[in-house]
Amino acid sequence: MTLLPLLQAAPRPVTFESRGITLAGEISYPPGDGPFPAVALVHGSGPATREGNAPLVALFRDLGFTVLAYDKRGTGKSGGEYRGVGVRNSDSMIPLLGAPIRFFVALSGPAVSVGEETYFSRYFEHTDRPLVQADSVMDLFTGAPGYDPHDDLRQGDAVGLYILGGLDRSVPTSRSVARLQRLDSSSARFTVVLLPTGDHALFDAYTGAPLPFGVELAAWLRRIGADTRVRGATTR
Repeated sequence: MTLLPLLQAAPRPVTFESRGITLAGEISYPPGDGPFPAVALVHGSGPATREGNAPLVALFRDLGFTVLAYDKRGTGKSGGEYRGVGVRNSDSMIPLLGAPIRFFVALSGPAVSVGEETYFSRYFEHTDRPLVQADSVMDLFTGAPGYDPHDDLRQGDAVGLYILGGLDRSVPTSRSVARLQRLDSSSARFTVVLLPTGDHALFDAYTGAPLPFGVELAAWLRRIGADTRVRGATTR
């Protein structure tokens, strides 16, 4: 008897409204019969389209999730204008983590304020300054914080997985980890996977090779009971 693989359904194009702007994207489905749990892939601060999230679409789809990927406003087929995120507009542009979600996964996502992240990246990004100076440099920060996720992380109910690079020059990893540990001292809601040689893109800072984290992600999803269809993941 020959076993045939399950057919992979083609992604379904979708549009949806966000603050008066029409955003375009697509929904990808895992093989088999639903219903399936769902995730939405949210971009970082730079201009990006759904194509940039293609590896994550494949990863979550293979773990049994329905996946929404979309073009950020002002990019791809989405309307509006890309404005970037900075200290002055971050309060209005970053969705609050207090939203009614069950879990989130932050890839290179900071747990510090936008002001602190901007200050750190201006000092270390595109330089060869040693990152061992990070904590002493951050101690000097006195600027405007902009959006700070502290209260949303503290008051929310969602559990979170942070996957961070130890050699990230855009996000202050050590500060983010320290804050999450303080917030997590009583609730045990946050898990950190640290890739010691990872850069901001979670590639090896020395070799440029992508660093795998699918196994850790799948194990965490099993642990929180987010998906009963999760299988062993060996891909990025």
